[in-house]
Amino acid sequence: MIIARILGGYGELEFLLAVCLGNVLGDTKKALRVFFRTRGETARIATADALAVDDYGNAGLKAPYADALGAMRGALKLRNAFAHSHWVALNVEPYNVHGLFYVALGESALPSESFTYEWMHAEINLLKQMEGYCAYARQALMYLDAEWQAKRSGKPNLVVPKAKKRQPPTPRIVVDPNTLKWLPKSL
Repeated sequence: MIIARILGGYGELEFLLAVCLGNVLGDTKKALRVFFRTRGETARIATADALAVDDYGNAGLKAPYADALGAMRGALKLRNAFAHSHWVALNVEPYNVHGLFYVALGESALPSESFTYEWMHAEINLLKQMEGYCAYARQALMYLDAEWQAKRSGKPNLVVPKAKKRQPPTPRIVVDPNTLKWLPKSL
């Protein structure tokens, strides 16, 4: 369920970023059209950034904007690691090898001369940390929107508290030879 919430929740993060873009354009519907007509998640973030960065800086929201955009990029990396992966569930009882493992195929494809699997263990504590990071990204975007609204209205933001800054969790690369021998080596 956690993986599904990370994958499904990413679209909500995109929606919140588009709303933040709508703040500076003065037209949320136009922002939604610009944002979602742009193909590819990285391109969407870059487009929103190009159109919004100066306005948020001029409004005195440079740091919250940078935090929200950084969190968005971190959440995208987590989402992509799951969305573009090859998965294996192991339950090798006599050898006590259990778990859900994945390989981020986009990362494996980067070297031009090889395609090597680097297996990650999708263990529950790491998945909870990843989900928590995505919740942080959502909070950072909601805070940015609330602060923009507060600056424009002249009233303080009493609705959305500032998110405590977090770093994205690091996936755990499988190095145990007993586990690795049961996972595919390459295509």
